[in-house]
Formats: sequence, C-alpha cells, structure tokens
Amino acid sequence: MQLPALNDDHRALIRVVADALLEVDHWPLYGYVDKVLDRDYDLDIDSVLNDTPTSMVWTYAGRGPNSALMASVPALAEVDSVADDLARFLKVVRLAADAERRFEPPALDAAELKLADSDVIAATATANDARALTRLLEILRAENVVFVGWDPAMALVPTGSWSLGVDKSYTQKLWMRVKRKAAYLPGC
Repeated sequence: MQLPALNDDHRALIRVVADALLEVDHWPLYGYVDKVLDRDYDLDIDSVLNDTPTSMVWTYAGRGPNSALMASVPALAEVDSVADDLARFLKVVRLAADAERRFEPPALDAAELKLADSDVIAATATANDARALTRLLEILRAENVVFVGWDPAMALVPTGSWSLGVDKSYTQKLWMRVKRKAAYLPGC
C-alpha cells in the first residue's frame, strides 16, 4: 500500500500539527493551526485541508476554532521530530499484539484484552516522562484505540488498578490498520 501523494502544502499542515503536539503534548486546535499556516506559510487552512488526503489530517468535531486537528501515524512519519513518539506507539502496538496472541477468553464470560499500565510504561520507557506518555496517548486515541481508566497524569504512579483495554471485536481491525501504517515508519 502506498501513501497518498503529499505536496508541500500538505507537509506544512502536518508539520504545524506535529510541532504543536510536541510543544503542548496535545493535538492543536483548528484556530491555532489556521493562524500558523496563514502567518508562517501564507496558506489558507480550508484550501489545504480540502486538498489533503482525509486519512492524513482530520478533526472529529468539524472545522471550528476549538476543534482539535489530529494527524495519522503515516502523516506524522513525515516529520522527523516525532520519531521517538512514533517508536513508542509501535512498541505499544507490538505489546498489545503479543498480549492478544496469548489472550484466552473465558468460556462463559465476556472479556476484553487488557494491558497493565506498568507494562505500557515499561515498554515505552515513559516512567519519568509524563509529557511523552501524554503524546503517546494522543496518538493512540487518534488511531482509535479504546481506553479504559487511562489517566496519563497518574501514569507515573502505576497502581495496577487501571488498564488500557481494546474490545476483542475491534482488535482485528486495529491491528490490520496499524500493520499497514507501520510499513511507512522507519525501522519497521
């Protein structure tokens, strides 16, 4: 599978979103990205978004000034400065894939795949980096990973009482999407 063709305007949009993610550890708001694109690149955000492949940058809440703009993993792979965050993302995906392979659901009860917070933190080396853990959470959420009880503010004090959970019916779709996207990342 090939990435959609990106032009310089698309790359500028992705760079602004990625740089803001690195700066504030959350997806930037539409109004902020609009201002930076206009000021620094002389670009109109609506024109660029209308021309950007939908799988690269999007918002869930429309194009209002308070809507967060998110970038996909393949889009973020276009920006070298987020390489460490993408490596953490892949480590979590690998950890979850390994857990899924070992997962044996009970015969009579509904169950979901769970990853302990301490396993995620250990796998991603984020025990002393709450900012990196928050960015990881943002990227995972943008890729539609479902969370149960995850609080990055509490992640530096693992209690084992909360975990990341992915519904079993969802995991096959998630792993297929991530596997396709991972092919675009360096070192995969």
